[in-house]
Amino acid sequence: MNRLHTFLAGAVGGFTLLMILLLYPQNARELVPEKNMDKARKLYEAVLKVDASSTSKDAFEKIIQERLQCYEENWFYADRVEMCRSTYMTDLVQEARKTIKSMPDMGNFLVKVRNCPIVYSICKGEREGDSKGCVQVERQCIDYVLDRYWRGTLPDSRNGF
Repeated sequence: MNRLHTFLAGAVGGFTLLMILLLYPQNARELVPEKNMDKARKLYEAVLKVDASSTSKDAFEKIIQERLQCYEENWFYADRVEMCRSTYMTDLVQEARKTIKSMPDMGNFLVKVRNCPIVYSICKGEREGDSKGCVQVERQCIDYVLDRYWRGTLPDSRNGF
């Protein structure tokens, strides 16, 4: 009887191991969700391929400069979110409403445009502090997000942005 139990336990264990090996995906990394930094990097690379629009150029650059000034004055993250980011987002939407007459996908626009300051930060790291050039890159990001979710001129992609 003991041998039978040992045999059955071994057979069930072996069968279970065989099923796991057969059913386990060959590339398990495909199941791991993409990290936020990887998404931000993809957005940065996509933004660099887009030419910045001349529409509202000065207004968007002013909004970016005001955000940067607000960030310098407010060191705490909660203050930055409450004051700086909310003002930044409100100003962007107001300017876009003035100059773009098409119907926006407002939910996606608001979620995605929040990543443009991150694009600015990536740029600052790569360009070793070139603030003026990185303001242009952030403006390109704003245009990229406007094109996709407000103007509707960019095709949908699978990179999360």
